[in-house]
Amino acid sequence: MKLLKILSYFFFIGFLFACDGDDPEVEPTAPNEPNAAQYENGFLIANEGPFQNGTGTVSFFDYSTNTVSNNVFQIVNNRPLGNILQSVAVHNREIFMVVNNANKVEVADAETFESIATIENLALPRHFFGVDEDKAYVSLWSDGTEGKLAVIDLNTYTVSSEITTALGPGKMMLHSNGELYVPCSGGFSSDDKVSIINTATDALIEDVLVGSSPVGVVEDKNQKIWVLCAGKFLPDFSGLEESGSLYKLDPTNNVIEFIFDFDDFQSRPSNLVIDSDGEHIFYTLAGSIYKMSVDATDLPSSALFSASLYGLGFDPESGYLIGSDAGDFVSNGKIMRYNPENGEKIDEFTVGVIPNGGFHFKENNN
Repeated sequence: MKLLKILSYFFFIGFLFACDGDDPEVEPTAPNEPNAAQYENGFLIANEGPFQNGTGTVSFFDYSTNTVSNNVFQIVNNRPLGNILQSVAVHNREIFMVVNNANKVEVADAETFESIATIENLALPRHFFGVDEDKAYVSLWSDGTEGKLAVIDLNTYTVSSEITTALGPGKMMLHSNGELYVPCSGGFSSDDKVSIINTATDALIEDVLVGSSPVGVVEDKNQKIWVLCAGKFLPDFSGLEESGSLYKLDPTNNVIEFIFDFDDFQSRPSNLVIDSDGEHIFYTLAGSIYKMSVDATDLPSSALFSASLYGLGFDPESGYLIGSDAGDFVSNGKIMRYNPENGEKIDEFTVGVIPNGGFHFKENNN
């Protein structure tokens, strides 16, 4: 069951921080050698890697050949990334790989994947967001007692300062109004806020109160903001004390326009994504994928299709939904491409161990 897989994941987390992520015996599986601009015409897949040892890996989907190359960073640089690869992003023609348990971000050239730098001493980093040519943010779970954004000087690849947020900051979104929205799920506990950051001054504007464990935020065609909240577990993890919820905010004053409550107290909604036109959002719940118009006033009554996905993304280049299947969380996983109109599976590809929702699509470069 999806819930059991997720619970197993949480139970394993406690072991991760004593693990050495740099396992030199991990064998590469892709035969490619780097060529100029080889890694620009496609999208990147973050594979977390084994929970207790080993290394995360990056896979690359090539649009021109419809093929996947695995273990790209290790093949090009002859060394592993480390444990656990949480996410990947591209900014300033550089790839930023956020390696959670190793407390670092690896930086590589976007054309060749050759290593450029390592940003170190980051306390449990989660996601990267490039602000401009000189500055970026990395969300940090820190020690669990406070959330932070590390402000990165991209000229020196060092931390210049930190911004305090609510607990457990996750994947960031820059709204068209220039403000950064950071859903804060609570990290090792639970929180219920979205921290809003002024990217010009690096100041916290406010924390907006939403449902328990906000795990995703997107902007729609009307510039409205959608926040998906996973809900809160009971103390014994037997179910949910608070069900998941979906919030629609007006960014003019960050007032809540709608609250959609899920009636499922066993499964948590997750993996919020939006299509290229900003007209439909997608999310996963209880082994199914749902599609919802941003003009809707009720949650969808039926699923778009059924699949137990660990991660979900929307590829602007192909117009397909991209799902990841972590399988048994030990062996190589898969990604699948789906038609977002009817949920039909187009094809599937083998990638690394535990592919998550940390996709990076080239049209999303910031």
